[in-house]
Amino acid sequence: MNRNAKIAAAVAAILGTVAGADSALAQVSNPPSLAAAAAATTNGVTLYIAGSSAAKNAVLGALQADICGGASNALTFSSTSNTNFFAVSCAPASGKAGADGNTYYTIYYRDEGGSVAGALPIVNNVSINQLDLTQISSCASSTVCNPVVVGGSTANGATDNFTGPVTQQPVQLGILDVEPAALATTNNYPKGYSTTVWGPTNPAGLVSLSSSATALFDEVYGIFVNTGTQATPPAPFTESPLLLSKQMVEQILAKSVTNWSLVTDVNGKPVNNSSLGITVVNREPGSGSRAATDLLIMGDTCQTAGKSLGGSTGYFSTSDVLAAANSVAGAITYATIDQSASNMTQVSLNGITPSNLAAATGQYDFWVEATVVTNPNASLSSLQKAFVSYFTSDLQAIATAPHLADVIANPSVGGNTAAVNTAGTASLTTVPGLGTATIYVNPFSRSKVTCALPSYAP
Repeated sequence: MNRNAKIAAAVAAILGTVAGADSALAQVSNPPSLAAAAAATTNGVTLYIAGSSAAKNAVLGALQADICGGASNALTFSSTSNTNFFAVSCAPASGKAGADGNTYYTIYYRDEGGSVAGALPIVNNVSINQLDLTQISSCASSTVCNPVVVGGSTANGATDNFTGPVTQQPVQLGILDVEPAALATTNNYPKGYSTTVWGPTNPAGLVSLSSSATALFDEVYGIFVNTGTQATPPAPFTESPLLLSKQMVEQILAKSVTNWSLVTDVNGKPVNNSSLGITVVNREPGSGSRAATDLLIMGDTCQTAGKSLGGSTGYFSTSDVLAAANSVAGAITYATIDQSASNMTQVSLNGITPSNLAAATGQYDFWVEATVVTNPNASLSSLQKAFVSYFTSDLQAIATAPHLADVIANPSVGGNTAAVNTAGTASLTTVPGLGTATIYVNPFSRSKVTCALPSYAP
């Protein structure tokens, strides 16, 4: 081959390489294929998040809407049988979360177990099950995939021995309904969790982790009662919603009052004229929802004469606890107010209907500050760190916070301080793709201590 021919061949090879690269880039599209979403583990960006089931809708919605530019641009994995394992995959637009527009990001979220799953694996440096997309053979559509994860929360949650397309991974980012230290209290520590799987008993580690926790947004909780499945007899409840005092709810959840015929409302009127037993349906110790209710409604730990939650052992996610309560007439439980079930109604607490506006204006105090913690033992790449920073800010700022019925923007983070208002005026109208509720800035802060009295934080 002469010199000119060699040059020509070299140029052709270079052009071929460039063309091949361009061709590969052209294949990057949203939503990604199953293969592309799975391959992000080796040639893209992945992040394993675990924690709060109450915040699940907020986290998944933000991933779809803001990171991916809409649910139609993402391939979203939502497990069936056990419904608490998720992943969202897409190629974020260039410049978003450090992305170049040509790289697939697959972000995993596990809410099985709730807040404890976002904290205990970090302090004990252990791995827990997450979806494994390489074990999934097909999806129902280009945007929705429903892998089957086998194992019930009650039977398998404490030992994490779920089967199906799952594999153990370190928790790189934890999201909690409360500060980690709230789970270290006697009645909220995850004492039922296997130390062989989840690591040693470590309340001190949870307390220490609180110092590195960052506030995300505030969540408004409510008390839910199954008023919709009573036969005749017993007679239906005499009012809807139930107008209960906090003191009455305390007695019910402590199992001091066990029949609805003994319950009176804030006006002293009976709420059910027939005998109907009260079934308290709890989350498991280690749940942020349980801790929020135990500390704020019962006064456990926070008050000298505080009570503790009574009732059943508990369920390992918000969806599970609501499903359980939804099947038993007269059952009572607790969850964030964006949740619902066909037979469940939310209690008007001390005469106040729960809403994010009522909480933001200081009328309703059953709310908590959700937090996020990065695993200090995880070796994150520069792109993973960029994503964590972007996504945290995304969840904090009022313009991009999840617009859900239970969310209030935290006044201490995300540049939200200037937008604080005390008159109840909407701070921002609904943002398409981020939810349907108007979001408000909460002018009060607990400063990452659930037991603390809220302080004005303009």
